[in-house]
Formats: sequence, structure tokens, C-alpha cells
Amino acid sequence: MKKIRIILAALFLLATPCYGADTGFYFDVNPLALLSSPHAKEFTASTFSTPAQKEELRQGNSIPNVLMGFGIGGPEKVLNLGLGGGYLSSGTISSSFASLDLTPRLKISELIAMGPHIAYMIFASPDRDGSSQIDISGNRGLMSGFAFSYGKRAAFTLSIDYLDAVFDAKTRQDSNWQFNQEKINMSGMSVQLGVAGNF
Repeated sequence: MKKIRIILAALFLLATPCYGADTGFYFDVNPLALLSSPHAKEFTASTFSTPAQKEELRQGNSIPNVLMGFGIGGPEKVLNLGLGGGYLSSGTISSSFASLDLTPRLKISELIAMGPHIAYMIFASPDRDGSSQIDISGNRGLMSGFAFSYGKRAAFTLSIDYLDAVFDAKTRQDSNWQFNQEKINMSGMSVQLGVAGNF
């Protein structure tokens, strides 16, 4: 239900014309981006050998990313649509990803704007950063939440989102590793701080 409300809010903003709108290029760099995946710790891998080895996934992840695209700005609204990419890393699992990002915002003041944020993400070849011999399949994710910006042409940005993403896991052939479940749930809350520019 929460996702539906966010999407409806975005569509409402998009359906409302931006009179006097200016169109231009924009970029958004988010070097400080963190993701908390509490359910990732539910996945464990262990060996058949004696003594048995056991590995678990970490809850905390970094997801720095960069976006580029088109921005439309009017007296009351700002709309950014961009393509980007980044890297997910926790020390136990890592993956590059591509994203399609939509951020319509209402101007609260001359410098402050806020609104829903939606990103469709594709993770490419996730990898296990441990000794366990497990293959992880790439998967898609949906990030939704709210975004805030402070500034005009150059602005500080803050995005608070929930990421819904689940990876598939399987053991490699001739491996002595086993795991307790076939899914790795990377879903969780994300906070991203960055800098954006509009030209």
C-alpha cells in the first residue's frame, strides 16, 4: 500500500503541467549512501567438512551511485528523470547495478524542494565476498521513498527510501558448501546524501 501511494503521488505531480518550466541536463552524485538489510543475516552458508566452516552476511551495505539525465524546473515543481549506476558492497556480498530514477518534487521555498522518489534497479552478477562457493543470481529491485533538496542550480540532496530486492543463491558443482535457504533478502531502509547540479 505504501508503494502504491508513492507512485500515485508521483503520477499526480507528473500529470500537473509545469508552467514556465525550464528543461536542462542534471546530474546527481551520492557518495554517502547506506543500506540496512536486516534480513540478509538470515542467510548462512556452512561446509560438510569437519570442523565445519560457517559464514553469514552482514546487515550494513554501502551503495554509492551516480545519476545523469534531464531535469524540468518550474516555479512550483521540479522533475528529474535519469539513468545511473552504482555499486553495492557489504564486505560479504557485492554487485554493480544500473538504475532508472524518477524524482518529482514540490518547491517548499526558493531553495527547498521535496517529493517522492522511485528507482528501478538491475543488479548485475552479484558476488559473494567470502570463501563459500555459492553463486548468486542477479535480480531486480525497486527503491521508493522521499527525496529532499536544498539549493538552486547546485543543491544538496537527501533521499530516504525502502529497497525491495531479493537475490537467488545456489551452490556450485562439486562444492562442499550448503546453505539454509535459497533466497538472500537484501531489502531494507536506505539513506543517501549527495550533491546535484542542473544546467
